[in-house]
Amino acid sequence: MVRGLVLALVVASCDPSGPIDRSKTPFISATRTKTSVLCVPVTGATAHVKTNDGAIYVGELLAASSSRVVVLATDSGYVVERDAKEIESVTVDIYSTGAETALLTIWAFVGTVSALSHGYYFVFTGPAWAGVSSAVIAAVAGDGDRFAQVTRDFGRLSEYARFPAGMPPSFPTRQPIPPQPCQ
Repeated sequence: MVRGLVLALVVASCDPSGPIDRSKTPFISATRTKTSVLCVPVTGATAHVKTNDGAIYVGELLAASSSRVVVLATDSGYVVERDAKEIESVTVDIYSTGAETALLTIWAFVGTVSALSHGYYFVFTGPAWAGVSSAVIAAVAGDGDRFAQVTRDFGRLSEYARFPAGMPPSFPTRQPIPPQPCQ
């Protein structure tokens, strides 16, 4: 039985029609809608770019390579592009733990109060809830805010950028970008 199943799978996978051409599947429409590159629902991390002349640009990290860094400035809405030679350092905010700490505190309180329904067993479950949740909250709160600071190899920052492979040619760089361009 097992041999027959394996033989059937091998025969089914040996399709003589050649490689699959996904552009000809019925799921891809010939009349695709063109979506603006501004409407991509992905954003880069917040970056703080400090230049050699003391200027600081804060905004979304659009692209980063070993030769340049591109940021969408929060205050002006303009795309700021700087060569690596002009940059002193870049700090990228990866995440903040404030919201997680608040949610875990609520979770711990509700869990401990709900353990009151265990009756006499609350002697065991109450301290368990309080102890475990306190340890988790302490670990998360002690972690603090996470950030990456780079002074020379700016190509490492591409993993935090909206466009890790580089800026698309269709992205408008000469006019201000509205905060919510697709709504």
